[in-house]
Amino acid sequence: MILQQESVPSQSEAKGNAPGRPAPRIWLSRCPRWAKDIAIRAFGCLLLSLAVHAIRLLHAILVTVPRSEGTPGHYAIAMFAFLSASLGIGLLLLGYSINDPVEIADRWRPRL
Repeated sequence: MILQQESVPSQSEAKGNAPGRPAPRIWLSRCPRWAKDIAIRAFGCLLLSLAVHAIRLLHAILVTVPRSEGTPGHYAIAMFAFLSASLGIGLLLLGYSINDPVEIADRWRPRL
């Protein structure tokens, strides 16, 4: 008995493109490296400014109600401020070089 093998559509055909035509590229992949670097650093600045606003909001809430215990909302604001500040400073300092490959020492590589 001979089994007939089904043809698997290519990636561009699976997305609805005509056969033989390459898949469309994402617009960001056509940008030069310096433009990507500026965009990533600007997003880092945006995250830092959001962190500053969240910290100011949390400070205003906690100053108006002295000796109050933290509510889940207060902890959520603090978590958002910490995460956006951490990610923002990382993106602002590294920029596009965040995608650079990192060499791993031999002792950490898997031995097969």
